[in-house]
Amino acid sequence: MELKRFPFNSNGCDLSGKDSWGQNWSVVYMINSKKEMYVGETSSFQNRFRQHLNNPQRSLFEIIRLVGDQDFHKSYVLDIEQRLIRLCSADGKFKLQNKSAGQSAEHIYPQKKDCEQKMREIWGLMSSEQLTDHSYDELINTNIFKYSPYTVLTKEQNEVAYEVLQQLLNDLREKRSGTSVVNGSAGTGKTIVALNVIFTLSNILRINHDVSYNPRDKWQVLIKEWKEYIEKNSMPKIAFVVPMQSIRKTLSQVVIEIGDGLQKNLVVGPTAVVKNHYDIVFVDESHRLKRRKNIMEYKSFDSCCKKLGMNPSNTNQLDWIIRCCKHRVLFYDGSQSIKSADVSPTEYKHSLGLDRTFQYFLKSQMRCLGGNDYIDYVKDAFNAKLTQRKEFGSYEIKVYEDVDKMVQTIKQKDASHGLSRVVAGYSWEWVTKNVPLDKIIQKNLFDINIQGHKYIWNTTDENWILSANAINEIGCVHTTQGYDLNYIGIIFGKEIEWKEELGEFQVNLDEFWDVKVKSATPEEKVKEYIINAYKVMMTRGIKGCYMYACNPGMRKYLKKWF
Repeated sequence: MELKRFPFNSNGCDLSGKDSWGQNWSVVYMINSKKEMYVGETSSFQNRFRQHLNNPQRSLFEIIRLVGDQDFHKSYVLDIEQRLIRLCSADGKFKLQNKSAGQSAEHIYPQKKDCEQKMREIWGLMSSEQLTDHSYDELINTNIFKYSPYTVLTKEQNEVAYEVLQQLLNDLREKRSGTSVVNGSAGTGKTIVALNVIFTLSNILRINHDVSYNPRDKWQVLIKEWKEYIEKNSMPKIAFVVPMQSIRKTLSQVVIEIGDGLQKNLVVGPTAVVKNHYDIVFVDESHRLKRRKNIMEYKSFDSCCKKLGMNPSNTNQLDWIIRCCKHRVLFYDGSQSIKSADVSPTEYKHSLGLDRTFQYFLKSQMRCLGGNDYIDYVKDAFNAKLTQRKEFGSYEIKVYEDVDKMVQTIKQKDASHGLSRVVAGYSWEWVTKNVPLDKIIQKNLFDINIQGHKYIWNTTDENWILSANAINEIGCVHTTQGYDLNYIGIIFGKEIEWKEELGEFQVNLDEFWDVKVKSATPEEKVKEYIINAYKVMMTRGIKGCYMYACNPGMRKYLKKWF
């Protein structure tokens, strides 16, 4: 692999044609000034160089570099280009001129498994040229990288993104109201698709494919039609509603860091939809929208209902959104409902009612290395349907007899891989709530005591995953839902037990401390929420899931199947 640099002028273009990589070879390249960069790929570097020289947008660029490698071919460099754009966006040293955020799907080719190592080599070469501010390993664990709108979409995700944008345009043209529901289980990339569509729409007037228009390319046709609509009308006002406060703050920060056409106030809570006018509202994790039960702010809820002339007792936040905007895109997974405050699947369907609704589906597992088989296996385990134990390739699964051995293993994984955390069911009172960490340490306070091993709950519920002391704390489902981890360690609490003689799970509400979940809620429904919470936690780990169960029956059950 080689990285070669040329001055970004006509002399440099002439020199590039004499280089071994300059003609008739697939390469990736980057052009930059002191503040901006453009990343691209080509099979004819000199010709592409000449095109960029004639592009007024590149007039301030000073240096162009190519990366050549004997293994490169068209699919390979397309993949490298898209990954490199995502890394450079997350790194933040340069403002990217690239504005297309995924109008081509993931590229599949025989050497794809080697691509990450190639990316590390390229990033190393770029670092030696002082084109980066952060290391490769540092970047891939950041939120801005994980949620980047430049993430390469799979064919399935790309198709859903296209269909959603096409339907929105059709409805705007015809002045019709409508709802698109993107269904997908944990790890199918719902948030990534949402951000990709929002980014594309926000930058629609600035997208320049930088190639000749191809009327057979449906993405180019769609972008052209969107541009024509906006130029005749106006840019629709967009909101990205995130019901969960913890991840709302995370995504707000990601949007601010990305910039590039995304409004700083893009990410909002459900009440903002009532207070402001939006043309299109995207709702992440829409199964976490609330009804008036066991919530924190009844006064705010009732105020929104009053403003809309709706009865709080039979109204939910999905009703608000349907009432307040004409165009909605809802990202949904009913199996991730974990609170009695969440809109139930039945209520969700009822709220959609007779509204024009279009259903889309994401089925392929993108987070977990165990794939769809592992996700289905977890679901079957909690439905007591397993008949044969399975292994899941390189995905690491282990059940521990000693909880502290699991905790220490997670700490080791965090040291070597980053983003590894321990979480637990809500089976212990939160004694240290609102107590500063220095006071907790000074007074030797703790929340959880298992066989003499003492731990504290999370000291923050906002972006806990990346908080300074997270590795020494125990998180809960509310601090992890919506996030990715490399490795997760899960403590199954005293509130859940497997009864072998009955062939079923049982819950002990006396050992369950989430008052907001169990208050005025039937025991069977609380049991469903508890099980859903464990399923959510078991699907957070990308590379592995470790488990410990306090109750012997539960531990035996886990060891039998995992």
